[in-house]
Amino acid sequence: MDLTPSSDGRWRWDRVLEGTGDTITVSARDVRQEHTGLHAHIGIGFNGTIAAHDVFNVGRNEERQRLAKSASSHIHKASSLASGAYDAIMLKGDLDTFCLSLDQVFNERFIADVVTPKRREGTPYVLRPWLVKGGGTVFFGPPGAGKSNLSLIMSQCINYGITRFWPCESMRVCYVNLERSGYSMRHRLALINDVLGLGEKGLVMVNARGESLDGVSRSVKATVNRHKAELIWIDSISRSGVGSMVHDDSANKIIDVTSSLCQTWAAVGHTARDDQSHSYGSVMFEAGEDVGVQVSSERRGSTLGVMLQMRKANDIPLAKPAFFALEFEESADGDSRLIAFRSAGEREFPGFVEHKAMTRVEQVKLAIDQAGGKATSTQIAKQTGIAQPHVSKILSGPMFTRASRDGSSVYYGLAAYDA
Repeated sequence: MDLTPSSDGRWRWDRVLEGTGDTITVSARDVRQEHTGLHAHIGIGFNGTIAAHDVFNVGRNEERQRLAKSASSHIHKASSLASGAYDAIMLKGDLDTFCLSLDQVFNERFIADVVTPKRREGTPYVLRPWLVKGGGTVFFGPPGAGKSNLSLIMSQCINYGITRFWPCESMRVCYVNLERSGYSMRHRLALINDVLGLGEKGLVMVNARGESLDGVSRSVKATVNRHKAELIWIDSISRSGVGSMVHDDSANKIIDVTSSLCQTWAAVGHTARDDQSHSYGSVMFEAGEDVGVQVSSERRGSTLGVMLQMRKANDIPLAKPAFFALEFEESADGDSRLIAFRSAGEREFPGFVEHKAMTRVEQVKLAIDQAGGKATSTQIAKQTGIAQPHVSKILSGPMFTRASRDGSSVYYGLAAYDA
């Protein structure tokens, strides 16, 4: 039995009955490996109509027997198919074969292959320097820091190839809104479109306020497939619905769910009240993201200053902090309307001095941490964007030590690691 998944993640097999031309379909969706075995939502159809379906461990004979009996009974009541043409025993045999094949092909779908080296061609960025192709970026900060407005602005810039603020590629974006009402999002999008000069141009959006990411993941995946989206933007990743965010298992599942929806993704994250230097929750969030961006803000009158500060970067140099201004207008009825978005300077918002950029020494320390505790000067220079002679000079300081040597390559670590 040859099983291959369709674009929506379903697995399907059809049998055309000899003599009648009727079609029996067995399909599976939501296939997942649990500690007790492979589970799936199995459906049996007859000529395009569902006969029976259930969610169960596909390795359990009793469950397959029950489903086949139920489906067979429905098929013979709803059709003129002769009882001996295709009875419950025959259907059970096909269902057994399907489930056995599903277990094999599902668990062998990642069998190792020889990977031939190929250097990356062109820019690695979707929106430089904050979003990378095939990677995930988390923009984290406290409530009211401008994360959602900034996310919508970036999304529309990518959606329509607007390079006024950042170099970016044009690609279809799917925006997943778990925080606000659909009415609120339509209003915000209208204001942002006015700022960007987009008029009535739309944005593919899943509005599911009050729902969890886990709960809407199937809808999001279907939306991505239907609209051929190449980037999803989730606001916010904090609404996961898979358990406490401080637990490593929950954090890993959130990252897994997000990465399964689209190869390239961005998400809004929140920070703890007493620590705004990283996303709230398990350290596994930082392990799962490719780029981590701290969003800080300062309000001066009707202008909200926003600083983006890259705290983690995989395969790209750490970017310098960037500053932007969101300008609002207060209406007579107390409504606040976004009327302009622009680049800004650090001096325009003195409060950002408290969130100053990492020094070169701090960048070198971070690069060593991300490399697992030791790295060569060449690796550090590539990661941070600091010229290698400057990296070598920093590594000669008392905070660093030679950790090991591999041929001509010298690896450096933090002196504290040897204490």
